[in-house]
Amino acid sequence: MKVFPLFIVSALAGVVAGAALGYSRAAPQAHEAADSSAHVSSSSPAAASLPPDETPRVEVDQANYNFGKMQRGSTESHEFVFTNSGTAPLYLEVGRTSCKCTLGNVSNEPLAPGDSTPVRLEWTALTQGGDFRQTAAVRTNDPKRPRVDLAVEGSVIETVGLTPRDFMLNTLAAGEEKSASVRFVSFEEDEFELTATMAPTSRNPDRFELDVVALGDDELSDEGAKSGYRIDLRALEGLPLGRINDLVELKTSLPTKPNLFVPVMGVVEGDISVHGRGWVESLGVLRLGAVESDEGATAKLLLSVKGVFSDETEFTLLEVDPEDGLRIELGEPSSPRDGVRHVPLTITLPPGLPIMIRNDTAQGQGIGLIRLGTTHPKVPTIDIGLQFSVY
Repeated sequence: MKVFPLFIVSALAGVVAGAALGYSRAAPQAHEAADSSAHVSSSSPAAASLPPDETPRVEVDQANYNFGKMQRGSTESHEFVFTNSGTAPLYLEVGRTSCKCTLGNVSNEPLAPGDSTPVRLEWTALTQGGDFRQTAAVRTNDPKRPRVDLAVEGSVIETVGLTPRDFMLNTLAAGEEKSASVRFVSFEEDEFELTATMAPTSRNPDRFELDVVALGDDELSDEGAKSGYRIDLRALEGLPLGRINDLVELKTSLPTKPNLFVPVMGVVEGDISVHGRGWVESLGVLRLGAVESDEGATAKLLLSVKGVFSDETEFTLLEVDPEDGLRIELGEPSSPRDGVRHVPLTITLPPGLPIMIRNDTAQGQGIGLIRLGTTHPKVPTIDIGLQFSVY
């Protein structure tokens, strides 16, 4: 059987400014992917006409699942079993959801009559304490049931505390080192173990150092906690210029065994700056907005280098995410005056890109990224975040 994973992450208000206890890759408003049809897309093989005596029939073992009580920041999953009880191939595609939802590793192969497959729906509890309910739609080519709505529900509880909610580094000069700390405590357990590492998704794991220190009784009593730790993070030299948008993963031995993700926030500034329409300096992000797949979009930025190293600073493209389809072009440099060098940067989303939401709200798949290498002695790399949705 093929496993079709659906990933769902709770909506979180103010995810950039307020940073939550957990994270689903950590920024501004998202555009929900348009569900242009209740059926599978017209380009899918499922849209082909079938003989009148052959019809797919979709059945699901259950459409709702209750996770019960979940610790905030923890992750649970459930597999819904889809069965084709009809006489023709059944196709499944992702439809509209109330939160982040991607159906991964799904080929164009149909589900044959009589076959079943699990669809895994994963939920990370990032909301405040209380009840939750989230839905994910699966579109089919069953004429009597073109859409199957899956739902998970439960309640979020807090038996632990994290203060502050992120590692806030604020503004760093290029080449500067800086530290920040958070405290993680339990209100129920007399003792527990905790480890802290940079998250697997970190793009700069070697630019941070982490240390875990057990809190004393006097520190715990201030919060009414029974046990806990202080986690110290140090940002080292060499971080890319621009917004710091990283994650620290905390693993504990608590009964609920939550894997908690704590955002690392800040901005690295130096002799290189970015300018252009849609560029948000405070976030290090280029906002491209909603883009029609049939039309695509183009944005132009200007890389400005000042100071004694301006004339010798050059740029190269190191990394692009998403790498499929996104086109990046560095133009010819110019020097409007002594000590200043300008290099144009063109970002193109060509027509024909698949539906996607690239931002770090709960609905998105994480912001896109352009990473440039430089020959500047104090600014080895510069990161340009991308926020856009293709529909």
